[in-house]
Amino acid sequence: MEQPVKIAIAGGGFGRRVALPVYAELVEFEPVAVWSRRPERARELAQEAGVALGTADFDELLSVPGLEAVHVATPVATHVEFAVAAAERGLHVLCEKPLADNLAGARRIVAAIRSAGVAGLVDYELRMKQTRRRVIERVREVVGRPRMASVSLV
Repeated sequence: MEQPVKIAIAGGGFGRRVALPVYAELVEFEPVAVWSRRPERARELAQEAGVALGTADFDELLSVPGLEAVHVATPVATHVEFAVAAAERGLHVLCEKPLADNLAGARRIVAAIRSAGVAGLVDYELRMKQTRRRVIERVREVVGRPRMASVSLV
């Protein structure tokens, strides 16, 4: 088997609840660092996940020896800054949706990824889930095409 991809997770909310537990189950990835905007929260996350580095300094996160990829699971206002910085360091980027809060920001991320020659991916993990597709179909049958909706699948 190949060596796992060394990945850093930026984000103490979604990163903690979803990304870290998923990476813990995948032999293809090895979480090596976590970032949160509050230093104490970052250290707590690292300890919970058994990761060596928990930091509130994004540059420190990107400087971890052997780091190969960054999962940007932060508020959308930071996506451009973090994804571009990671790509410029030659790191692959997995960014949560939405990619950016405007088209110009999204274009900056894409340009940085292309320029660096790294992989870039937007995480649309629910787009193909069968249950979600059925809910969407049913809503369209019953109410037409809503302008906005919030759905919780339990």
